Amino acid sequence: MATPKQIEANRRNARKSTGPRTREGKARVSQNAVKPGSFAPRTLIPGESLDEYDALVRKLGKDLKPRDSLEYALVRQIAGVEWRLSRAADLETGLFSERFERVRKCRDLPVDEALETSERTKILGGLLIQDANDDTLSKLSRYEMRLSRRYFAALARLEALQDRRRLRQRQSAKKSTKKK
Repeated sequence: MATPKQIEANRRNARKSTGPRTREGKARVSQNAVKPGSFAPRTLIPGESLDEYDALVRKLGKDLKPRDSLEYALVRQIAGVEWRLSRAADLETGLFSERFERVRKCRDLPVDEALETSERTKILGGLLIQDANDDTLSKLSRYEMRLSRRYFAALARLEALQDRRRLRQRQSAKKSTKKK
């Protein structure tokens, strides 16, 4: 534990600090509170829109109609998983596109022409064979499957909570009509 003199020295030094002054420094310290993984309050990565994420949470809230904080937490969890699933789909598209363009350049195929289905299928098949060596698509597929399981588990839990709440409400309504 710090001594009273050390505490006072720390306070004096802290008063001298003005924080970051450059745009880069401010951007760096703005990420100090960002937590990784499941502890993250948001599922966003740099470049993603907080407004779009919040709109997704609101849309799911409207569709799923949470009534209490636990139900709302499950809606946020569902939104986070849905957001990550969308990102995984974008990653897959980007991965195939990048590799496809690499093959197109190696084979000196014209960029502005659409390829026949058979040629495109051959290239994509070759990309899948190539992936067997580096395992990227397999990892992405496992990631998507884990997210899908989390999505449907959270949705099932929310539906079970809502069903119990509705059952309690019906039972309460029956009791109140019997008393009259």
